[in-house]
Amino acid sequence: MTHPFAIVCDSCADLTLSWYEANDVTVVPFKLRFNQSVYDDVLELTPADANNLLTLGTPLSVLAPSVADFRVCFQRLAEEGVERVACVCASSALTSTCTSARLAAQALGSEPAIRIDIVDTRAVSVGEGMIVCDLVRTRIAGLGFEEALAHARELAEHLSMLMVSSPQNAFSLAPSFTFAQRLRSRFDKTLGRWNLWAFDVDGAPSMVASAQDPAQLAALVANLVTVDCEREGFMVHAGYLTGLTNAALALRDTVAARLSEGRSLGIVHSSGVMGYRAGLGGFGLAYVPERYLYLRDDLPKLIPESVI
Repeated sequence: MTHPFAIVCDSCADLTLSWYEANDVTVVPFKLRFNQSVYDDVLELTPADANNLLTLGTPLSVLAPSVADFRVCFQRLAEEGVERVACVCASSALTSTCTSARLAAQALGSEPAIRIDIVDTRAVSVGEGMIVCDLVRTRIAGLGFEEALAHARELAEHLSMLMVSSPQNAFSLAPSFTFAQRLRSRFDKTLGRWNLWAFDVDGAPSMVASAQDPAQLAALVANLVTVDCEREGFMVHAGYLTGLTNAALALRDTVAARLSEGRSLGIVHSSGVMGYRAGLGGFGLAYVPERYLYLRDDLPKLIPESVI
């Protein structure tokens, strides 16, 4: 399929392989290692497979895409005649994918001629997925590369991301965390406390609330979105679940009951890397004032039909 520009993202965007293929998006995957085997997240290991491994307590580790991974991807696109690439990456405060993509783009030099622009979403999961989806929408609508890229970057600047992590969370593994934050995370895990995280303007998560009943945090998420709606106008939102646990479904239902489904891009199953980071039962919501998202009913959502 010929497009005015190509779209590349890492697998932290939490979209399915079928979605990427249907919308002609190239994925540079995180890798999941377990039992001496390494699999490409989403491409080889579906979200359901990854969540099953987490449910079974299988030891996992996550490897971010390397400079070489991105270089191979960009080189292939250049050889196919692609001249412009919008590369969407998860928050640089949590992972090295933005840096790796930039270094890979620089390593290509001027030959073959290809322009690669990196978008730091300052979010993860459906936050990143919404920006990928927006680029797909503007490309389908016929916007040029510069205009589509500017639209995606403005969306990233105004996007809000909230995440409820389970007591099994692995956020303490994030390199930007202080010793006190790591200690608090382990303490909450021992006590079985759920945490609500909000992403700041730099894309770093900060814990804003905790509770032993996750429904309290789900209600708080809905209230925060409602307050922003009153200040900024109608919001478009998308959510993710990590595993179909009772807790995750309860969180989804609590938020969905308070927000307009008509303005939802859908709720997705998290990828393996997000399941590893947020813990089984986790739930997240990304939202943005509708004026920053390219809206048209006939354009793709994060999932084809209704929410899970």
